[in-house]
Amino acid sequence: MQKDEFNQVLADEEIGMCHLSKDGDVLTQNEVCHHICNFNVGDKCGGNCLIYFKQLSPSRQMREGFHSFEGKDIDGHPVDLMIMKSKNSLISCFKPLVGAEESDRTFVAPESLTAREIEIFKMRTQQRISVTEIAKLLNVSRATIRTHINNINKKLTAKMDLAKTS
Repeated sequence: MQKDEFNQVLADEEIGMCHLSKDGDVLTQNEVCHHICNFNVGDKCGGNCLIYFKQLSPSRQMREGFHSFEGKDIDGHPVDLMIMKSKNSLISCFKPLVGAEESDRTFVAPESLTAREIEIFKMRTQQRISVTEIAKLLNVSRATIRTHINNINKKLTAKMDLAKTS
């Protein structure tokens, strides 16, 4: 896929994308991002994407990799947001939510999840609580929480695989 084709897909799907330096300077952005954030290339970004990223627990804040946030607000626009942190930059990618997507944010647990797994899943995804913090709150070891998370992932993956084959 050529760069123009890629940018057209982002525009057609109304996906905003912004590339920031490690210092928070806007390096590149597409039109969707510019329209929602109102920052320009060369500006210092002070947008909500960075605010959500900085609110992560200190142990996760500096970790390289992908960080996702569902149903967040960027300048009055509800969005699903994904931030990828590398050594020298951040890439923010978001999809504005409209209609049913905005209101359909409740988690419906597969029948196979235990009450404890549902509790941990919600703590991790909705409240963004770290494994260490969950372990302290529930008075169990970090290894126990990681085991629960591994079990949740297996069950949810199996449910998704089953849905794909139906």
